[in-house]
Amino acid sequence: MQQDAKGFTLIELVLVIIISGIVTAFISSKFINLSSDAHIAMVKQLHAKLIGQTRTFHIKQQLQGKLDGAQPAQVQGQLVYSVNGYPHVKNEPIGDMGQGIAYLLGLNEQEYDIERLPITDADKTQIIIYPKNTRQKESCFISYTEALQEMSKPTIEMDYSGC
Repeated sequence: MQQDAKGFTLIELVLVIIISGIVTAFISSKFINLSSDAHIAMVKQLHAKLIGQTRTFHIKQQLQGKLDGAQPAQVQGQLVYSVNGYPHVKNEPIGDMGQGIAYLLGLNEQEYDIERLPITDADKTQIIIYPKNTRQKESCFISYTEALQEMSKPTIEMDYSGC
């Protein structure tokens, strides 16, 4: 009397579990890396937008004869002061955020954290913008440093090596 065995052997079950584990690890690593890619894209996009918006702001200030910064400009219904015709961050805090830059870029506190850092050189101020929930704030950011000398431009830099 020979019985027909129905079902899977232990070896077959172990192989299926191992293969499904490998596939899961491969797929999950792709999804985990997407948040890093998203932060890198946010930093690059914001960097380009900051350069474009500060240039546009400066041209408008030149055309209106407001390079001295005495008269603020209207940006999205808000007053934004300038230094040498570029957005000024020192005297416009909303918490730790530079109001002028935030209005200029249309930033919101749900997506970005913004810190204002004083620089020992004269009265310069630097603003650091980084995506929320980034792994390393010190290497996933955009910085905007005011230039206080006449006819100079602000410094706009980015680092996305730790996003």
